[in-house]
Amino acid sequence: MGKTIYDIIDSTIKEIKNVEDYYQIYMDNGIINIYNPFKVYENTSIVSENFNKICNNKIIDVQYLEEEFIKIILENGYGIKISILDEDFSESEAINIYFDSGEIIVF
Repeated sequence: MGKTIYDIIDSTIKEIKNVEDYYQIYMDNGIINIYNPFKVYENTSIVSENFNKICNNKIIDVQYLEEEFIKIILENGYGIKISILDEDFSESEAINIYFDSGEIIVF
């Protein structure tokens, strides 16, 4: 069986880079490319793009609500909420995840 979005649980976020018109999140087992709008939050408060607080933290949960959002929840109470609403697509995909194993997930 192939990888799912939930396979990023227990991964550690190492670095985040802005690459032209999208962001890359480097994990210890792959890379997440984000093309759609996203917010960094602490508990329930939006803190914009405060990347300092999410690097070097383990992903403890992922919430996926079809056609609405993907939430990546970190061990320190911070998280990333990525929109997957139809009107927010700027590319043909919202995010893709490249695992070191060679598997790819596209939303």
